[in-house]
Amino acid sequence: MTTTDALPAHCPNCAAAVVGPYCAHCGQRVIVEPPTLWAFIHEYVHHYMALEGKLMRSLWLLVRHPGRLSREYMAGRRACYVTPLQLYLTVSFVFFLLLHFAHPLATHRVEGARHPQVQQAGGTAARPGLQPATGADAVRALHDPLRWLDNRLAKREAELDRDPDAAVRMISRSIERNAPYAAFLIVPAVAALLQLLYRRRQLRYGMHLVFALHIQSFVFLLFVATLAVPAAQLLVPAVLFAYLVPALREAYGGRLPPHALRAGVLVGAGMAAVLATMVALPLAALLV
Repeated sequence: MTTTDALPAHCPNCAAAVVGPYCAHCGQRVIVEPPTLWAFIHEYVHHYMALEGKLMRSLWLLVRHPGRLSREYMAGRRACYVTPLQLYLTVSFVFFLLLHFAHPLATHRVEGARHPQVQQAGGTAARPGLQPATGADAVRALHDPLRWLDNRLAKREAELDRDPDAAVRMISRSIERNAPYAAFLIVPAVAALLQLLYRRRQLRYGMHLVFALHIQSFVFLLFVATLAVPAAQLLVPAVLFAYLVPALREAYGGRLPPHALRAGVLVGAGMAAVLATMVALPLAALLV
């Protein structure tokens, strides 16, 4: 089956003329055989070991040498490492998975905040839980947004009094569901801030995006390390600043003092973004 006499005349994938065991047009092997269990095992192990090696190498360089992974990528040395987006998605997935099991927000209960349910006029118990907004609510919101917001908050307050536990579960689920998206939206914002801070360098936005993905991956690693000791999260801004200064110098070059100022701006903006997200997600859960 491996001799040239046994080769098909045309590639089974793209129908190009065959001159060897691999198609010169699309690169696929031209001899297609039914896959065996061993073939599946070999392919999985080969792919896993190759990816794991790249991932471990990328994580080591990210932590051990701040900024060098970004510099390697910008210099074109990319085959030995996972891409910035792959690294971000992998680390963020691990973080949010561990966060879910370490702090199951949706199952938290409010102790000492139980209130008797409000009785309706007929003497029956009011239905607990938070009701979603209706189409009529949306129409009223378009005509008078401030009045709609005030009425909506008043309605939610009454519902919270009836069932505080349901409110906490709803807010917790909303945060758990939307936090990964909010964190991902921070990345392009950080890249835009980097472009502003380094506007005299006239670098492309994509280069700043690479650095932002690596920095956000490192931030997730920091939070993973603090899951067991939540109080240690107070040290994250200081550790991040100490990491950013050499990382910026390694990735962008230049003198250290200007990078220290830029690192301070990045850490401050990051903390503001996190606080805004922590306020916006529960508020959105109450209004929707």
